[in-house]
Amino acid sequence: MRWLLRQANVGDVFLEHRQDLSLQVQYPLALYLGLPLVAVAGVAIFILQRRNLRSSPRSLVIALTGCRVFILALLVAVLAGPYVRLETRRETRPVFALLFDRSRSMELAAGPDRPGVSRAKLAHDAVLSARDDLIVPAGRRFDLKVLTFARDITPLGVDADNFTLPEPSVPGGPSSRIGDAIQHVLNEAAGRPVAGIVVFSDGESTGGVTLREVAQACRSANVPVFAIPTGSAARARDVSVVDVSTSGQVAVGDTARVGVIIESNGCDGKVAQVIVRDGDRVLDTKEVTLRSAEQQQVELTFTARDAGSRYLVVEVPPFPDEDHKTNNTDVALLRVSDERIKVLYVEGPPRWDFRFLKNAMRRDTGLAGRDGKQPDIVLENEWRRRPEAVRASTLPRTLDELAAYHTVILGDASPKLLTPVFLNLLDRAVREKGVGLLVEVGPVSMPHVYDKTLLDLLPVQVERTAGVYAPAAKPFRLELTPDGALHEAIQLYDDPGRNRAAWADMLPYQWCVAAVRASPAATVLAVNPNVVNNYGKLPLIAWQPAGKGRVMLVGTDSTWLWRQDAADRFFYKFWGQSIRFVARADDAGKKSRIEVRPVRVQPGDDAMVELWAYADGAPVQRPTLHVEVSGAGTQTSLTLDADPNTKGRYVGRYRVPAVGDFRFAYENGTAEARLRVLASPEEMRYPNVNRAALQALAETTGGELVELTDADWAKKIVGRLQGEPKVSRRPPQDATMWDNWLVLAMLVVVYSVDVGLRRLGGLS
Repeated sequence: MRWLLRQANVGDVFLEHRQDLSLQVQYPLALYLGLPLVAVAGVAIFILQRRNLRSSPRSLVIALTGCRVFILALLVAVLAGPYVRLETRRETRPVFALLFDRSRSMELAAGPDRPGVSRAKLAHDAVLSARDDLIVPAGRRFDLKVLTFARDITPLGVDADNFTLPEPSVPGGPSSRIGDAIQHVLNEAAGRPVAGIVVFSDGESTGGVTLREVAQACRSANVPVFAIPTGSAARARDVSVVDVSTSGQVAVGDTARVGVIIESNGCDGKVAQVIVRDGDRVLDTKEVTLRSAEQQQVELTFTARDAGSRYLVVEVPPFPDEDHKTNNTDVALLRVSDERIKVLYVEGPPRWDFRFLKNAMRRDTGLAGRDGKQPDIVLENEWRRRPEAVRASTLPRTLDELAAYHTVILGDASPKLLTPVFLNLLDRAVREKGVGLLVEVGPVSMPHVYDKTLLDLLPVQVERTAGVYAPAAKPFRLELTPDGALHEAIQLYDDPGRNRAAWADMLPYQWCVAAVRASPAATVLAVNPNVVNNYGKLPLIAWQPAGKGRVMLVGTDSTWLWRQDAADRFFYKFWGQSIRFVARADDAGKKSRIEVRPVRVQPGDDAMVELWAYADGAPVQRPTLHVEVSGAGTQTSLTLDADPNTKGRYVGRYRVPAVGDFRFAYENGTAEARLRVLASPEEMRYPNVNRAALQALAETTGGELVELTDADWAKKIVGRLQGEPKVSRRPPQDATMWDNWLVLAMLVVVYSVDVGLRRLGGLS
């Protein structure tokens, strides 16, 4: 049938909507008059044939009459001009979505008045009991979508007339990404209006799009979110390690500091012991008297003695009467180096970033200058006041002098200080000697006033005529790329979800570099999402290899804003990690080492394994190397691939199978690292229902925080849903059915049959 319709000029578009097709004729009068005439002519033809062909069989007369009647009828149909008309009618209904949190924390008890009922089960029971007040009336007006979410989003196929929900799965997901689930609904709506989104959750969002970002997106799209806190309003008796921070990197012999933030409830006056361990060795311990009214910070210190990556475990032994004992421990990474990185910092006019970066670098005992003491800092304003003879010797004048540094930082210095001679020297030092270059852009000179000697080193292509991008009253927020979310320079937190959320919560920026696109070999770590061209979003932080060295660009000088509420923690963690990332690697005397990131993962997550392999002080150069992985009753060999840009560096990914302590060893323990795998540590960090976060989400979007204790909670939501189904019609499409080869073929075939029958019957 499909083939036949295609021959009759009915195309695929018509066939896809066969239920909407109707047969029409262009000249109905020809059909109304012609068909009766054909019937009369058929009777006359039969009588005439019967009279003239008395000796012929009756069947032959009937066949000949039928052929001629068919030809006449077909000609009448052609004269009438038959065609098919396609009129599509589509009903568009606003989307109404129910989102159920299925993360690990939703397995906690719903409250003391509901023994044996989890938070996830409470949400299901509430919706099923309110089916007549919520699902049925909403299903008549809206397109009902039901999804569950944790780290992943799972749509549930439901029928509003026969509504059911599957039992909550156990165990729940490893993280709770409320923002991702809401954004998924907005994306899937594809332009259709969204009447409302109902979120059943405990309010703890531990990854993905932040609640603030998705709330603004819903506000812009006029989509109200109705947040329903799922769980008890009473706070659990609990002691939780909510944050751990370290110095990041220290030198051997330095005093390392580990900051621990503890939150407690129902344990006022009790004395808790805070312990930091490296493996089984206790490094420091302190006691703290617990108070529920505030978060308490404890600083643990110890002397760093062993070089390498130290995976520190911080724990607070739980009390017997605690409701939750899975959030009393955490892990942090501390790098201990047996060498000091030599840094040259050249800056133009003093600015806020210079002030804080200078002080932080001088406090960093792992950094030094060319003389082995404090980092060398050259400020252009001071340089201009010096005698001419002193100016000439301020910056290195030979390649060997410049190559003595591991990292060179360039601020907003002018060409008077950064002369072509020095830039040519810097270009050679980076490409030939492996010196790292870190460039922070500035509104005065850097980098748009310089020529290709410097610009060719940068990981972005700059629009020199524009200088900087600074639209009036249009601040923007930094957005991490997938590569940036895992990059060592960007790790403010060891947990990827918390790290992304921390970057999203930074204060907005007023200007940035006028970058056109990333260079071909560059890796973009962060972008300005407000500026998009044919090459994508504007690259804000990026790096690329240049010869033997690495070059990194920071496209704004507002990093001092990261100090809000965090002092130097975020500001210098980024700068300290970036300085060390681009720094020249001195191979002489190097020992093999392994690092595993992130330091805290959950079963099913991927961990990035990085091996620096040396043999007799020289980097190993093989296509692949193997690392033995053992832990949680498993033992396997992990293959690492060589980094084509860095000799001796090998990388790979390992999917963690289960909870436990894992050991990564290279060459029978020549280098090793450990990874502690916990079940949903971020989920259990805050076990109480976060009503404040849910209320802020709902109010920002124009929705409402709805309590399940309200008897009319379902009716309240349905009453605030907006939008009605809309019926849209497309202009009709016509396709003629008579002007095709098939009609002509039927005429020829039937006429040929008529002639053939006459010949076979011996008729004239």
